[in-house]
Amino acid sequence: MIHMKLDYEVIIVGAGPAGATLAYELASKGIKVLLLEKQVLPRYKCCAGGVSVKVVSILDTDICKVLEDSISKFVVTFKGGDPYHVEYSQAIICTVMRDRFDYLLVKKAEKVGAVIMPGCEVQGIQFNGRMVEVITSSGNFRSQLVAGADGVGSIVARSLRIKGYFDYATAIQGEVIASEGEMMRWKGRAS
Repeated sequence: MIHMKLDYEVIIVGAGPAGATLAYELASKGIKVLLLEKQVLPRYKCCAGGVSVKVVSILDTDICKVLEDSISKFVVTFKGGDPYHVEYSQAIICTVMRDRFDYLLVKKAEKVGAVIMPGCEVQGIQFNGRMVEVITSSGNFRSQLVAGADGVGSIVARSLRIKGYFDYATAIQGEVIASEGEMMRWKGRAS
């Protein structure tokens, strides 16, 4: 029999920006939070890494240490047609690598009391009376609430039979090694 842990008010599944920010907000208000992440942190995440400046201001977190670039110029083309250029007077998108950005937000949540369990994969969720039981690779945990921030293939959504989730999602990402001169040519610009 697996020992049941009853000392969390909220369990959050997924330590991306949404899960880590929710963990921070709840823990900073004195709520006992457990944040579960199936990967060991920091972990690589296939993602474009664009974060709007408005979101950065809402996060109220200094992201300078993880900032890759600030984008104010955009070039859009469609089916090889003439490019459409847009330029703003200030940056509207910040680019980050998700491993460092997510980890920054997770550490912020941890500093205010959220308990973080990386490398803990959620395998299912069950209702047990007034509690929710989260079944994981590291044992079972109980709380009053569970929040699914575990992405497109959400185990939380599947376990609770919430419609609209996907069994599979495909993402293709490429990283190109470029010279310092080429990087400077693209600085502040997305195409």
